Amino acid sequence: MKSSVLSLLMLLPVTFSLKAQDLPGATANLQTLPAGSYVIAMDNTLQTNTAGNFNLKAYGLVVYLLNNNVKLKWVIAAGKIKDGIDFSGSAEQFQPALIAGGILRNFKAGPFVIAATDTTGVSNLITAFYTANSLTGNNRPKVYRLTTSATTDIRYDMTGFKPKAAILTDGGNQSIHIAYMTNASIPSTNYANSTGSDLLTKCFTFASEPHNAVADDATIAGIKSFVSYGGNFLAECEAIQTYENSLSGHLQTTNGIHVTNTNVSTAAVIFPNADLSFSQIDGIFDINYGGSVRNWTLATGSSFANNEHNHASGGTISAQTPIGASVSKLNAIGQKGGLAFYLGNHNFASLTAIESINGIRMYLNAFLTPVTINSGCQTGTQNMPLAVKLINFQGNLNNDKVMLEWTIADNETAQEFDIEKSFDGKNFVTAGVLFADHKIGTEKYNFNDIMSTTGRMYFRLKMHDRSQAITYSQILAFQAIADVENEIRIATNPVNDKLSFNFQSFNNQQAEISVFDLNGHQRMTQTITMRVGSNFINLPLGSAFTTGVYILKLNTGAEMKGIKFVKL
Repeated sequence: MKSSVLSLLMLLPVTFSLKAQDLPGATANLQTLPAGSYVIAMDNTLQTNTAGNFNLKAYGLVVYLLNNNVKLKWVIAAGKIKDGIDFSGSAEQFQPALIAGGILRNFKAGPFVIAATDTTGVSNLITAFYTANSLTGNNRPKVYRLTTSATTDIRYDMTGFKPKAAILTDGGNQSIHIAYMTNASIPSTNYANSTGSDLLTKCFTFASEPHNAVADDATIAGIKSFVSYGGNFLAECEAIQTYENSLSGHLQTTNGIHVTNTNVSTAAVIFPNADLSFSQIDGIFDINYGGSVRNWTLATGSSFANNEHNHASGGTISAQTPIGASVSKLNAIGQKGGLAFYLGNHNFASLTAIESINGIRMYLNAFLTPVTINSGCQTGTQNMPLAVKLINFQGNLNNDKVMLEWTIADNETAQEFDIEKSFDGKNFVTAGVLFADHKIGTEKYNFNDIMSTTGRMYFRLKMHDRSQAITYSQILAFQAIADVENEIRIATNPVNDKLSFNFQSFNNQQAEISVFDLNGHQRMTQTITMRVGSNFINLPLGSAFTTGVYILKLNTGAEMKGIKFVKL
């Protein structure tokens, strides 16, 4: 009598190749802005204060309007050069005082716009912002109104986004970043002091560390986890070296950086990615302004990682060195946020020197760059923690022995795993408990049980976060079946949002699963571990899969199998 063997694997969602709005090479998103639309200018010509300098209060106005659910959009022209025009349009000054008559104006440095259909009540909100911050004269940020329609390149639709900053106190220099916020009249409800260890359990979209010479691994790992889940983080001055050169950090490189603090004139500073949010400034920026970490290069044996790209450096486009401002992205390419910003220099205290103003602007640009996490909670409040991130959960049944294996990212967020089983798929009992170890980063766990029925058995993981939040894995179902030939068998065809198929393997081996469209373009790929026996695989199909015919291929190295399926 043949022994019956069943192996089942649940794959988590796969990342597809989507163009990111926050990485180099962003594509244009052209939209027509009708007459009557509002424009919050962000350049040194159309947005100056009484002293004739850029009016940082414009940032406060943007955040105030976002807090009041105004539908703002951030215009950044794809492919523009430093100080290039984002869009031109005939516009009149609307606030703080009407100067009637449209004049052709060039809007630069990332203006914010409100479509004419969304301006109801906005004028009163603008006036309320002036009053709340005791602003008079030209210290009131200017808002323009289009007199004719204009074509704009919308980088971010900010609708529903309310930025919430954690100004970290781990280094004891939080007053630096608090000053940036107050100088821009950012509402106090949009930022709070916090620590790196709180980022996974409290409501923030952004975190920043002004200067920190010493940080423990747990703090750094917590910050990195926050970024990998989709939050944005900015390190300034010594915090750059502390976080990047820690084995728990490495947010932008594989082996750290070397601080050089090279004297580079402002005329020699280049801006390789002037069409991304971090670089929305007008005029010069000094990468040797002051502080213990002003600019840097790669350390010996190190290379760039996590889509690192520079925003201010010396050298040339082909040889960008030293670096004075840079960004990396740790979460999925097609998702907003997950950005780690590095900003050289210690403190931008002057409100009259353009290089200091632009340093503050880069900080505020990072703060305003949208994310997809923590949209429905108040700044700094206790929040549903970011769940334990399960990379995969798989199982194998061999001679009545069930073997479960799973891998998680950010192991430091996990407390324990309850392995639960059921005979009907509805009523689960605890089969065992595993406590998470203290390893930082990715970790693997396993658990064995006995198949105590000739029918079906179901298993799932009940995962406890260190803050006691609970999340569940997908359910794995096991049933002994007879061996079948080694062909791909799709459970149901056509399919909806999940492709389920079976493959008989005669060896324990690695296999590559790929899906192609009929034009031969690879839409996803994933490597899995095949066990001896019948492998049942559930493959989620993301939004990148539209209705149509696709080809599933499975390559074990020794053989390749393929089959067509229809996506509804």
